[in-house]
Amino acid sequence: RAGEAALTQDLLYGLLLKSGNDAAETLAEAAGGSVAGFARLMNARAMQIGAHDSYFANPHGLPDENHYSTAYDLALIFSHAIKNPRFADIVGTRNAALRIETGDGMYSDWRTVSVVNHNRLLTSYQGTIGGKTGYTTKARRCFVGEVERNGVRLVVAILNSPSSGTLWRDARTLLDYGFARYGLASPPALQPEPWPILVQRDLDEDESDFTFDAPPVVARASASAAPVRVAETRSLEP
Repeated sequence: RAGEAALTQDLLYGLLLKSGNDAAETLAEAAGGSVAGFARLMNARAMQIGAHDSYFANPHGLPDENHYSTAYDLALIFSHAIKNPRFADIVGTRNAALRIETGDGMYSDWRTVSVVNHNRLLTSYQGTIGGKTGYTTKARRCFVGEVERNGVRLVVAILNSPSSGTLWRDARTLLDYGFARYGLASPPALQPEPWPILVQRDLDEDESDFTFDAPPVVARASASAAPVRVAETRSLEP
């Protein structure tokens, strides 16, 4: 809120756990002089570490036609950022309480803002170091994070996931696939082959003089259901 104050560390927690856009702009203005100035710093650093398919127009990721990135670039950026001890500590924190000063002076009023980490892997996937979630209506649900097992570190990045359930299921599947190559996890289960279902119907009167085999149609009932092959057959008798 206008006129309030907070420590830089509290703003970082608000940014990385709560996805606070206000914290992002406040930190950007302090570091780069303005949002545009900080974006220039972001782009220069991204190019320096090899993230060549990204361009940042703001510090929080809200939609902008000139703002874009890729899963590979975000994984590259995160693997670089996680080397910073403070960043690693924050993204690995499950929850925090932030102190927001609401007045002037040493004994001014203040309030507490609780923030929670939305990274479900922290409590459900062995070896998770930390990560960052994100959501906009255009990018949909996104995540980038890092996991370590027996000295092997893997970074997973997912963009444009249609639902929270799909996001975390895909994250675990990708990590299982990666760790399985080092013998540190069971490989993901293969999707079952479609079961053929024969559907027979009677011919209409105007179709009784001829017969033919209809092409097969593949249907998927839902995102979580197994694929089903529906083959339509027609009666050979009128």
